[in-house]
Amino acid sequence: MRRISVLVAIALFLCSSASGFQGGGGEATKKKAAPKKKTSETKTVNTPANSGSVRRQQIKNALMGVIPMVTLRSRGFDFDTGSAPMCSIKGSAGPCQVQTFVFGESRQDPSAYSCSKLDRATYVGQCVDGALEGVSIVIADGTTKKSREAFVSYFSQGRIAYPALKAYLDGNNLNFGVREKGSSYGCVYFGKWDASDSRDGCRKFKTFYGSDIFAETNARSLRQGSFNLSHYATNFMKFVFGATE
Repeated sequence: MRRISVLVAIALFLCSSASGFQGGGGEATKKKAAPKKKTSETKTVNTPANSGSVRRQQIKNALMGVIPMVTLRSRGFDFDTGSAPMCSIKGSAGPCQVQTFVFGESRQDPSAYSCSKLDRATYVGQCVDGALEGVSIVIADGTTKKSREAFVSYFSQGRIAYPALKAYLDGNNLNFGVREKGSSYGCVYFGKWDASDSRDGCRKFKTFYGSDIFAETNARSLRQGSFNLSHYATNFMKFVFGATE
């Protein structure tokens, strides 16, 4: 219910923004009727009609938990738009496509960024038009994957948003780390050290998901399959859209 309330609030915010924009449409109409001087001046980019259509789609997307990639980029996230292959993984909404994001696990790893790093992977999230979309959990596992990892991040059209939260699932030590577009680093190894407040890259995840994201119970729940994804997805939506309760 809490997530639904936040999504409705976001939708209402977008709706009110749409009304405000359309209220100033008269001036745009006058510009359209001006004498034609140059081709570039006669292009209609944002008329009241098409801007309303865009806003309606934004509201629909918000209610579904879908955030446009351009919006995510404006909030500091990045994506791999290169030629890495799309891979089919199994999960809560059936088979779904994700772009492979697992880099080399050794200095010379011929399987880096290949589907063999994800051919045993699973996910929790929603599949939209055949690709993973929204804040999701992906358990990266495969025939050439040396150790299982959990990734929590937004996925847009199957592409993971960087930075992403990660945790190794094998071994005795509960942990959290960060995966950037071309690197990764640790934030906390419970019982050993904690840099979740001293590393800038770690600290900002508290802004994304809430101050308790690095709780030991969350690291344990990722291993047990009981991580509260809905709660942290709601916090993420609030961060991206600047919504408050």
